[in-house]
Amino acid sequence: MKLYYPPRTDNPNLNVWLAHLAKEFSDPANLFAGLGKMTEATFDWNAKQLLNVGGLSIGSPSRPGKGNLLIGDGGHIKLEAGGDIILEPSDANPALIKWATVHNFGAASTTARGLCLWPTVADQDSFRIGYDPVNNTYNRFSAVGIYTKALINLKSSYDASDFSEISLFSGDGTSYIYFQVNKNGASKTARIYPEGYLSVDAIHVGGTSNPGTNNLVVDGKTSSGTATITASADNTNVSGINTLFINPGAAVSIGAFVGGVNGQELRVVIIDNDQNVTLEHAKGTGNQNIFLHRGVYETIDSHYGGWNLVCNGTDWYDESHAKHV
Repeated sequence: MKLYYPPRTDNPNLNVWLAHLAKEFSDPANLFAGLGKMTEATFDWNAKQLLNVGGLSIGSPSRPGKGNLLIGDGGHIKLEAGGDIILEPSDANPALIKWATVHNFGAASTTARGLCLWPTVADQDSFRIGYDPVNNTYNRFSAVGIYTKALINLKSSYDASDFSEISLFSGDGTSYIYFQVNKNGASKTARIYPEGYLSVDAIHVGGTSNPGTNNLVVDGKTSSGTATITASADNTNVSGINTLFINPGAAVSIGAFVGGVNGQELRVVIIDNDQNVTLEHAKGTGNQNIFLHRGVYETIDSHYGGWNLVCNGTDWYDESHAKHV
């Protein structure tokens, strides 16, 4: 190891630059043994001067800069068993890692910035947050935040055919949470979009068997949206419902609906039998008209009952009867 003592005009204290390992010491692998073999003529070493060390450079002839530790190409910091790196910053907002210039850590682009952590032995070493593996205890953070521009990806892979993956993706005009599970090469995916909808290959509710592709299997009861009206209208909103209850305070006539979508089914059910209820056939309101099987207005006169209707995205069609009964 060589010691350099460049004089500084901006600091009267002693500044030490430890540059690189060399043959001047009989034991270059041991820093402290090397320092112990230095002669007084080379450097007058004492505790006070040690406190004024400007920078330490190991394995490199480059100057590290005041207050810096520089590890040369191919070098590393090794902790023996039980060793720790403890940060005790005086700065109120310290940074564990800051990139001063552009670096490449094996990315495709030579201008990439990044930090990569990988195991010394694949499938054996682990990296954990909030867990002490020595004492097998969990020490929780109050919160852990990760902020990126485009992608956060978590993947657990047994092999190329069996893995699970979760991704948070943000792009120009589109964002979603992505799930993928592969088993024996067969893949199932799901996406959650900010508009509030879920896109999946298939769903099995209440069971674990494979529902197949593009299927919904429910091992239990189903319930969907309902609404209740009490008065006549030509623009009854049926958006997001499958059952429309009518509790008439007086005679009720329905001339058209709004908000229906292609394939939506609607059950119109009278729940109070003291008033007449009429559905008006093809009234021509400019909204979603109702087409009844006989082609005329139908009235249920002070009775319980109802109609089953299906929407094609434009109008509603009666499916209650194959013929009038």
